Order: sequence, then C-alpha cells, then structure tokens
Amino acid sequence: MPYPNTLEKLLRFFKKASRKYPQLPPPTNQPQKPISFVVVRFSDDYLHNILKSECLKNPINELLTVDNTRNLYHDNLTTAMAVGISKARHELIAVVHEDVLLPDGWQSWFEITLEALEIVDPNWGVLGAVGWTNDNEVFGHWSDPHRYVNTFSGKRFHSIDRLDEQILIFNRDRTLDLDRDLPGFHHIGRDIPLLARRRGMRVYAIDAPTIHKYADQNGNTIHSRKDSPKLVHRETLTYKAERACCNEYIMHKWPQLQIQDYEPPELTLPDGDKALGHQLDKPVILLARGGSGSRLLSTLGQDIGLFLGNVLSDSGDSLEMVLPMYQGIIEKHLCKAGWQKQQTVPRLRTAAANMLLKRHTTGPWGFKLPESVLLLPEIRTAFPQARFLHMVRDPLTVCLRRTHMTARLDNSIGRISLPLAYDCIGRPRKMILEDSPAMHMAYTTIHQLEFVANQLAEMSSNCWMQIRFEDIIKQPAACVEQTRCWLGLTRVKNRLERVIDPKRIHKPKVIYPPDVAEKAKNVLYSLRMDYGYILR
Repeated sequence: MPYPNTLEKLLRFFKKASRKYPQLPPPTNQPQKPISFVVVRFSDDYLHNILKSECLKNPINELLTVDNTRNLYHDNLTTAMAVGISKARHELIAVVHEDVLLPDGWQSWFEITLEALEIVDPNWGVLGAVGWTNDNEVFGHWSDPHRYVNTFSGKRFHSIDRLDEQILIFNRDRTLDLDRDLPGFHHIGRDIPLLARRRGMRVYAIDAPTIHKYADQNGNTIHSRKDSPKLVHRETLTYKAERACCNEYIMHKWPQLQIQDYEPPELTLPDGDKALGHQLDKPVILLARGGSGSRLLSTLGQDIGLFLGNVLSDSGDSLEMVLPMYQGIIEKHLCKAGWQKQQTVPRLRTAAANMLLKRHTTGPWGFKLPESVLLLPEIRTAFPQARFLHMVRDPLTVCLRRTHMTARLDNSIGRISLPLAYDCIGRPRKMILEDSPAMHMAYTTIHQLEFVANQLAEMSSNCWMQIRFEDIIKQPAACVEQTRCWLGLTRVKNRLERVIDPKRIHKPKVIYPPDVAEKAKNVLYSLRMDYGYILR
C-alpha cells in the first residue's frame, strides 16, 4: 500500500524541517584575515561536520588537525588543543570541535563582527559563538539538536563569563597557558575566561554562528537529541563519572564557581553504629574478568549469604559501587592532581558504608564489579581485611564472545583500559584501531589477569581463593560448598543450579572467523597454560 510509505516520507520531511540552521547573507567581500583552524579529531564526526565547512577550503586559512582518536594519544582535550595552537602560524586561531559545521559565509560574517568588536575592545581575550554571564543569561548565535538561538540584534557581541567550547577564538599574541591538568573535556569554557580575566582581558560571545552536531560519524543528519550518539552517551554512568571528576577539579581550582550538577564528594563515613568501621574493613570481593560469566559468581555469593548491595544489575553487579569505582579508575589514570587521586580510597569506603547502612539484613557483605580489577591496590587499601574470590574462565572462550566494556573505545573506562593493556604488552596504541574486537578482548584479558595474579601474590594465601567457571557449570553444589567452607558461612539459598543456562554458555552471540580465532588462540597461549587450560 502506498499510504504508509507516503506517511513515512512526510514524517521524515517534517522531522528534517524541525531543526533550524543559521542563514547568513551572501558575503559582499572575500575574507581578508587568515585563520588557523585547530581541530582535535576524536571520531569520524570530523569528516561530516567541520571538514565540510566552506571556510576550511579557503587557501588563505590553515587547518591543523590533532589526532586524538578515542583519546588514544592525549589524556585530555586541553593538552591536544595546546599541541595544535603551538603550531598555528596565523594571528587568529580558532579551536573548533570536530562536530561543528560553520555555515557558508561564516568567515566574512565573522570579520564584520570582529571589526565591530575591536573598535570597542582591541585587546579582547577569547571569543566564542555561545556564552553565559554569571547570572546564567545566555548570549550567542547557534543551532544544536535542542534548539536554534540568535540573541544578537543590532549589537553583535556581548561580554560574558563562560563560553561553550564548541568554538574558541584566540589572538596568537594573547593566547593563554591552557591548564593541561584539567581532566576530560569539561569546563574548558569556564577555566579559560577566568585565566583571561587574570590577565586583564575580557571574553565575548560574538555573532559568528555555528551548527553544532550537524551529523553523526556515519554522516546521518542529526535532527534531535536522540539522533546524536554523543548526547545519548551522556546518560551513561561512565560519562557521569568522568563529568564528576571534572566537576571536582574545576571547583577545587575555582571555588567561587557555581555548577548545577556539582555534588561535593562524599569522603567521610556517615553516622552509624560503632561496628560499621569494623564491618567495612572486611568485605568479600568477587573478582572476574568482565564478559566471563561473572553473573554466576554473584549468584554463588548470594547463595552462601553474602550481601552484595541493595541494587544489583542483571549481571549481579553492585550498582551502588559503580560510580565511585569508575571515578577511582579515572582519577588513577587520567587525573594528574595528587589531591584528586587521594580521594579514591575514602570515596570507596564511604560508598560502601552508605550501602551497608541501607541494607535490611546483617552478616557478611561484599561486592562484585568486573571493572574493580583495574583498581585492586586502592581496594586493598580501602578494605584492609578484605578477602577475594577470583573466578577464571578459559581466556580463549572469553575472548571469542561478546566484548566487555573494558575492551571497547565507546566508553570512558574502555578508553583507559584498552590503551593501558596495549602499553603494558608493548603494542603500539594505534594498533587498537586496526585490531579486531577479539584481539581487544585478548590483550585486555592478558593485562587484567596478570594484574590480578600479581596483586593476589602479594597477599596471604588465606585471603584469596580461585575457582573456575567451568567447575561452577559442572559441579555448582561442590563450588558453593567449597566457597562456604573457605569463608566459614552458612548456605542460605540454592539458586545457582537453577540459573545455569547451558544454551547461553554454548551459543555465544558473536562468532569470529577462523583466522581471527586462531590469532587469539596464539596470543593467549601462555596465559591459558598458566591457568591450566593447556597442559604443559
């Protein structure tokens, strides 16, 4: 029937028409002021946004692309920006996000605006297309998936206190020393105006319109928030953990700032009974490589009476410990300030204390999060009498299944753990972009299991026990009994045998070609031998 197709086309048309873009008049003069455009490339958004801007094709300008694909080469955005700025040869330097499209006629329009501004303030500090005053009043001219805004009528600039980082324009003779310790990519637009003000310079939002997030990395036009993977990603816990680290850094540096989503870190134990501190010292921590079937490990723990949290994921992860754990990983590997790294241990203890105070049961407790293997030294410090139950599974089986987040570049934790693994085995980071997902799993598995082994080797033998996934499948009752005896607990449930699903075990959702499987097998040979999956 033609009607549904017609209706679908109409819906697509109205959806496309719903986003408004800046429309500039045809330029009366060719641009006269050359610009060095600095772009930090993170993804293929670069190809379908900034690279399609008309002004970048003008031979009077310069394009300086800093390759930081998935943050492989620079820990934070300011460091990458500084690299590009240092190479700029023109007086005007525009640092533009890769997902910004500058509309046709942008440079001529910008020059008119700049001329008007320099009559009033020839020594301006930094310019942007969007900014806010301290009263949170917004000024600018831009289009993004949320809205189209143009606050300028008559006057084409306004002094502001905070800039949106989508475009930052500097004069080379007045560039600022960017803070290379600022973690992540948040709050650069708060930091830079304050640095400029320290030097007696003002910061402006100007009429130099941008189209922010015009298309995604596949070239699909973005019409609304849900069309943008980057905006959707903001709802994830890894994003929120990275944002929290950035919030804490900028508030420590500039205490006078007001940030809407800033929450002071919980670093002191809440009021509770006198036994709370003693309980906190000795959890049972369940360790397993993510993607190895750790759901069964969580079920085993609950069967013998371990309290693993008030809120568990479908995989049995202790969700109350996720954000502090993720923040700790980010602080350890990305945050350069010593005071920030020191927050990890007290934050872990405070989160655990809050979890225990909310529980409706008594007795032994612990938690299970696959990512905790990346933070074992800090966990051992936070919980000095902890015992560790480590589950291993044939590494080859693990690596030829669906990938775990620590082996993907689509999240903040994976963007730490993958390069970390490649660095540790001496493989160039650029190979991450060429290797298959199976090899990502292989190299991160080698790194994580070796790291766990080294940590366990430092502990007394009665502080840890190792069990096999395969034994849990074949003899669940025996594994439960072995663990119960080791911990001196009483079995209170009998769920493990019921939740084992042979079909799920033997039918992975991902099947790799034989050559990929063979390569993974070769890479994992020594590790499998160490754990007894290959006889010596």
